[in-house]
Amino acid sequence: MEELRADNARQVKTLFKYLEDREVVTPRMFEILGEEIGAANGRQLPKVFDMARHVVTRSQTSLTTDMYRRIYTPLSSFFAHANGIALLRHVRHHDAVNARPSYPWVRRSPVHVADSCVGVLGNIIAARSGTSSELFAAYANAHMGRVLAPLFTFAGQSARWSVRWSYVPTAMRFLIEGRRYYQTSDTVPWDERARTIRDHVSRILSVFEVPITPVGKDALLDEFVIAMIGPKPQPVL
Repeated sequence: MEELRADNARQVKTLFKYLEDREVVTPRMFEILGEEIGAANGRQLPKVFDMARHVVTRSQTSLTTDMYRRIYTPLSSFFAHANGIALLRHVRHHDAVNARPSYPWVRRSPVHVADSCVGVLGNIIAARSGTSSELFAAYANAHMGRVLAPLFTFAGQSARWSVRWSYVPTAMRFLIEGRRYYQTSDTVPWDERARTIRDHVSRILSVFEVPITPVGKDALLDEFVIAMIGPKPQPVL
């Protein structure tokens, strides 16, 4: 409670600062109000992720941090922050600007998130009471599996206009061939394997009409190569 009062005392200055004119209403007035609530120099409240991680530690389930990364972070980026991604909600296909922003989430996902939270709470309560919690865990995971992350929803809306659909079968063929190649090419020299991977990934990326500089594309392809076959072996001296 002391931490909560300290945080409220700090928020008083922020909430009422627009009233300050330094003649009639002075900063000291808000300091006095804050002191009445609590000591503003106390410890700050934990961040949302810290609280989610605390639940993970106590409950031995990772669903809370998964929800933070998958749901909370994208939603706050799209709705609460004035950044470039949020502004893109106003841009339609062919770069047309619309006063009404697109909605970066599907209608049923918030309901499934709420059901997942119920399942998590039920799981923890059941485990602490010494009864079976498997049903609650399955319930939470089933609903969470039906949640479409905001990032993918937004990307899907854009992809309708940025994907060259006629190229998708070709890209899928290269992806299948590439997967077979990566799994059976241990005896092939590293340079040859790297060239093949770069070619396959380049063809797959060609499906998306995403502007990327040659330097950025090369760096991305290098990362794919390292992820799939590791860095180039150094010669033995």
